Amino acid sequence: MRSLTQLVISTLICVTWSSSATAALISLDDSRFGVGSITRDTNTGLDWLDVPLSEGRRFVDVVGQFGLGGDFEGFRHASVAEWRTFIINAGIPNTDVIVTGDVTAFTNLTSLVRATGFQSVFPETFGFLNDSPYSPLRRSGYLDYFPGDVPPNYIARTVVNLNETVEFRTVGHWLVRRVPTSIPEPSVIAGLGILGLGLLVQKNLSKQ
Repeated sequence: MRSLTQLVISTLICVTWSSSATAALISLDDSRFGVGSITRDTNTGLDWLDVPLSEGRRFVDVVGQFGLGGDFEGFRHASVAEWRTFIINAGIPNTDVIVTGDVTAFTNLTSLVRATGFQSVFPETFGFLNDSPYSPLRRSGYLDYFPGDVPPNYIARTVVNLNETVEFRTVGHWLVRRVPTSIPEPSVIAGLGILGLGLLVQKNLSKQ
């Protein structure tokens, strides 16, 4: 009976953890890029490289560095859709909509992916995305602060197009890769706990 009680408690912990783990962003170290250089979105299974690490480089240059031995081996440019999901998972309500007053989610995200520039003391992050409306332009993702506004305003822009053949001093690249090692989905963890509970109950019933 004691074992059954312990497994019930463990299963409840698994279910609770699986709920709280959804859409969490985690800062991780990387052996190539350094301390805190990766932001892992556990909801999508994508690792996001700190944007300033690719700052000041042309889109076409960065694309050529994704292969074996390249500066960004294993990475690729994120799509607009992936970036929008990342923004929402960071706690920002939506893209291309001005957020005023409490901009904590913006400043928290820029502290994770790092800033490519500042307006006053407010950080901003600007980077290329993969989508192209037409050559040679590429869409971008921009955590943009509105200076002079009280209370402060931020917006996560996806409407700015940049020339892929030009380097911009304060613009990096939103680079992603799939999580390299398998991490159990929260729903799987909960399911394993429930499965274990069922097996133990069946075993106890068979003894009666």
